Amino acid sequence: MYQGWIDDIGIWNRALTQQEINEMHNGVNYSDTCNAVTGSLINGLVGYWPFCGNANDQSGNGNNGMVNGATLSTDRFGNSDSAYSFDGQNDFIEVSNNINLQNLQNFSISVWYK
Repeated sequence: MYQGWIDDIGIWNRALTQQEINEMHNGVNYSDTCNAVTGSLINGLVGYWPFCGNANDQSGNGNNGMVNGATLSTDRFGNSDSAYSFDGQNDFIEVSNNINLQNLQNFSISVWYK
């Protein structure tokens, strides 16, 4: 069981380039707010969960999550209701079985956690 905070999960069906990773780290084309990803990060985006008051997928692919036990919390930038806190006691966010998330051969995942 995980105990801590999770925010800004992104999944791509391809390997991200070093430049894209650097851009994400520096907030270029990938925001710490509820904005959608932009630029080349749109290419191959399968799911993006910025946790802006909910566990909805903002990639446009409909991979919305159902929250079970986790609670909204302040994110690493001080934005309220913008991350989820897990107490380690059966908390999880479930995403329904979606064809976009199946059989990913090459993929990248980005997540902020503490």
